[in-house]
Amino acid sequence: MGLPDWITRWFLVAAITGFPFWVALVWFYEFTPHGLKRESEISERDPSARRATGRKLDFTIIGIMAVAIVPLATNQV
Repeated sequence: MGLPDWITRWFLVAAITGFPFWVALVWFYEFTPHGLKRESEISERDPSARRATGRKLDFTIIGIMAVAIVPLATNQV
């Protein structure tokens, strides 16, 4: 991409520093249809909320993958 070396180094340091915080965040919190909630506050009796949240995350991941894969595939042709 023609970026200077210091940008790559800064990005790597930020990623390494932020990774433990991200792991702690996803360990203690969960995405729900009502927003981000602490794991202990979520009722296990409501599987529909987990399913709805899971489907939204699935579609988000598929969309991000499509945005990343389509340019790679069209560049190969």
